[in-house]
Amino acid sequence: MLGRECPAAECKPKYFKVKPGTGQTDSSSMACPYCAQVGDPQEFSTESQRRYARDLVSREAQQSVSKLVDGMLRDAFGLRPGQRRKSLGDFMSIELTSRRPTPRLVTPPVEQQLRRDLVCPVCSVAFAVFGLATWCPDCGSDLFLEAVEAEFKVVRAMLGDVQNRRERLGARVAARDLENALEDVVSTFEAVARRLVHRRLLESGMPALDAEKRVKKCGNAFQSVSRATIASVDLVAQDVFAALDASERTELERTFEARHPVTHNAGVVDRKYLDKSGSLEREGHDVAVTTSMVTRAMELAIKALSDFHERLFPTS
Repeated sequence: MLGRECPAAECKPKYFKVKPGTGQTDSSSMACPYCAQVGDPQEFSTESQRRYARDLVSREAQQSVSKLVDGMLRDAFGLRPGQRRKSLGDFMSIELTSRRPTPRLVTPPVEQQLRRDLVCPVCSVAFAVFGLATWCPDCGSDLFLEAVEAEFKVVRAMLGDVQNRRERLGARVAARDLENALEDVVSTFEAVARRLVHRRLLESGMPALDAEKRVKKCGNAFQSVSRATIASVDLVAQDVFAALDASERTELERTFEARHPVTHNAGVVDRKYLDKSGSLEREGHDVAVTTSMVTRAMELAIKALSDFHERLFPTS
């Protein structure tokens, strides 16, 4: 893949990659998958690529000048590279030596490693990004939900290997895998919800710095169903869980709350968790995290986020 970099100064993280030969063959523009900045593909060259191009031009210029000088010395004095000629006169001696300079070392551009590969379902361009991408760099389609689904796909792969790791490495390793998967579901949901809220605030005309401050002010509210409901309504006048009924909200709330003992108490049930979740588990015991529990949490999270995305950014 070829590294690309958004030319917008305020864009973060700027860097992404695109696989040449995929996507629209007649496209004359490119879009940043993070901020939607559109421009000529050449504008998206990375600094490392521009440095490489400058170094190549400089080396070619050096070699051209060297050849020109060689020709002048050969024509004037019959000198070839590496040769010497001494001229003796009555009062002085002149010695000429022709040496070619060492060619300038040119190192190829350094490309960064990206771990999130995506394929646009609209134009089929293959690209890679940091974090959650929002737009296709080729056709500009909104691919945010595809990026979210790719994150949850990783969790599904982890869950699919739990039984195998239990047999090979023991019950505690398998339990830790499930706990990690639960943490990933909650943290992914939080990151996605915050990103959607931030984007909505920007599109409503709020200055970028103000939007960032408002989202930051809500802290970790999106790790809790009840607090996320309040925060989303306060920030964008939309309930992030509007698509879930009362029983689904309660179910997701209990699963999300199980993250507390996992993250803060080595997976051991404490009073704070029992009070918040209403769980009937016993204090001091290991919190019960199962494959079905994490899978169901993913299903409900995707359902809520897809609906939230559609309400904030309707396609029709």
